[in-house]
Amino acid sequence: MKGLLLKDFYMLTQSSRYYLMLICVFAVCSSFSGNSAFLLFVLFFIGSVISFNLISYDEKSRWNSFSGAFPYTRAELVSVKYIMTIFCIGINIFINMIIHSGMLLMTGTNDWSSYLGLLLVLFPAGFIAPSILLPATFRFGVEKGRLVYYVIFIIVGGCLGGLTALNQEIPLSLDNGTFSVAEITISLISGILIFAISWIISIRIYQKKEL
Repeated sequence: MKGLLLKDFYMLTQSSRYYLMLICVFAVCSSFSGNSAFLLFVLFFIGSVISFNLISYDEKSRWNSFSGAFPYTRAELVSVKYIMTIFCIGINIFINMIIHSGMLLMTGTNDWSSYLGLLLVLFPAGFIAPSILLPATFRFGVEKGRLVYYVIFIIVGGCLGGLTALNQEIPLSLDNGTFSVAEITISLISGILIFAISWIISIRIYQKKEL
């Protein structure tokens, strides 16, 4: 498993410049708007689709065919993508916290309670896209899975556009929202449960698939 993680990590570093560029662009937009919730949502989405790109690299290099020569089980080949998804989402949370800290320093405020509540509520949202995308990709391959990727991208873009339009019509700021312990708990449990079920489904799909 360690070798698989290192392989995907090295592949990730090759495309890290592209992701960093996207993060910088959205960080600037978020700084001007003063709303870190937008950046947080975008970072979750970026982190959630990285594993799809890693699977795409594997398919192009025919790694799926050659992996049978190595002492790795199919469960491990699937699990490494889910672990990388968790890793990427975690890194993006860390980046967002640094950016949010900078925004608080510039504004001279120290309001972390609403931000942390928002973080815990939106954190499971980062698991929804890969929970749908990864099983579809393992089942149908990258080309057909890319259709699911585009659908998710359109839905996320539509949600962001809708939130932006709503914010213009109604004074709405997710950064100032407050969430109860029950809401945070339900959100976390739901996201983790959906991700775990997707993980199990992907393993079963890949174990039955002919390579």
